[in-house]
Order: sequence, then C-alpha cells, then structure tokens
Amino acid sequence: MQQVFLDIACFFKGERTDYVIQALKGCDLPEYGINILEEKALINIDHGFIWMHDLLEEMGKDIVYQESPSDPGERSRLWFHGDVFHVLTENIGTSKITGIKVKLPKDSDAICLSGTTFSKMRNLRILIHRAGSFSGGLVYLPNNLRVVDWLDCPFWSLPSDFNPTKLAVLSMPGCRITRILEGIKVCQSIFIHYYAN
Repeated sequence: MQQVFLDIACFFKGERTDYVIQALKGCDLPEYGINILEEKALINIDHGFIWMHDLLEEMGKDIVYQESPSDPGERSRLWFHGDVFHVLTENIGTSKITGIKVKLPKDSDAICLSGTTFSKMRNLRILIHRAGSFSGGLVYLPNNLRVVDWLDCPFWSLPSDFNPTKLAVLSMPGCRITRILEGIKVCQSIFIHYYAN
C-alpha cells in the first residue's frame, strides 16, 4: 500500500477517483489500495475526488525526499518545481525515477529538453504536466509509461519510436498533435481524455 500512498501524496491528491484508479491499475498497483487507505483514514473520497490531509501529504513527500536528499535524480518521484527543473534541464534523471509532475511557476524559464532527457528514465511510468514551458525537441519517451497527462502539450508529434504498450491513461487536452494514436499500440483499457486545438 505504500506505493499507492506515495503516488497519491506526490501526484494524485485532488484528482478524480476514476482517473486515479485507472492510473494505479495501469502501474500494476492494486485498485483496492484506495479502499484500504480510506479505511485507515489516510485519504478520503469526496464527491468523486481523492483528498489527503496536508500533513499526510507532506509525510509522503518526505519519505520520497529521504530516498536521496542531495540528488533529486535518484528519487523515485519528482514533483517540486525546483527539482523537476534541475533534473530535466541538467539531464540527470536516472532509472530510479518512476514519476514526474511538472508544475512550474509562471515566471520560470523554459525547460530545455535534449534528445536524451528521458532516455535514462527507463522506469518512468507517470508523466504529468500541469504548468511550465519547454524548449528543444521531444526525441524520446520511455515505452514503460503508463500515464501521460500533458495539458497543452506544445509538440506537434510524439517520438516515432514511442510504443507504450502498457499505457493506461492518456490525457492531453489542448495539445497540437492531430493523430496521437496512429501507429501506437496501447492496451485496450486505456482511459483517454484527448482533444487537439
């Protein structure tokens, strides 16, 4: 249950329950984990959304922070905008990273992606983008991705060799991509929320 708790603390607090369930199932985590966490009062579900007390959220994030206090590229999850910017811009991500949530302040610089920005993150399963801009090109995405939730994706296409056969959640509202699933094999239970400009 710890992995479910940490994913909710770092990524899914305030998200719709059906979305979170699909994401967790896609990441091979038990759906019943949500029920167990709710029974233990670690989360609560209100009007179809998952919530967690701020202190519990901070406790979960501190568990992840303690995995590698001095090197965010060695942690399992990234959510803090300074760490996300540093890891992606400096290209210091590792195979230990399983999830990233990009939510940069409005006045922050663009994250400059290189061709190898995501290439070392072969175990990346969750990629969530809420705010922030990118420069450079998106040359590679790990095929291990299970959740791609990218608001206003600025790119015109996904990498040609991107073949996420275990993708469970694809949410890309406002993206520029017109034929996102062409040539991509995905699992049949995919939860799609996608429309192009």
